[in-house]
Amino acid sequence: MTDALEDRDDLISSPLIVLDTAHDGVFERQVYDMLDAAGYEGLLLLDDINLNTAMQDFWRQISREKIDLTPIGHWSGTGLARFAAHADETCREPYLVRSTSHAP
Repeated sequence: MTDALEDRDDLISSPLIVLDTAHDGVFERQVYDMLDAAGYEGLLLLDDINLNTAMQDFWRQISREKIDLTPIGHWSGTGLARFAAHADETCREPYLVRSTSHAP
């Protein structure tokens, strides 16, 4: 596993990023902001969006198109945010998954 912020080029080339990490809302925001600034086009799957107040606040503050997948996901919350240049764009290679982790 690598640090998502240190492996930026490889990360932003992935059509689907699964982020299950610190759950403090801070690191998640750093990754989200980095993807936004880099012009990322793809999907960001977030685990534990309802785990605590920090994660709930982070989820509420996401300005991109998003969907709460908790009813079919993890009991503590699963969310999907879509990064696309145009609203009608579809994401490429939807079955390729890049998993990232941030060690405490």
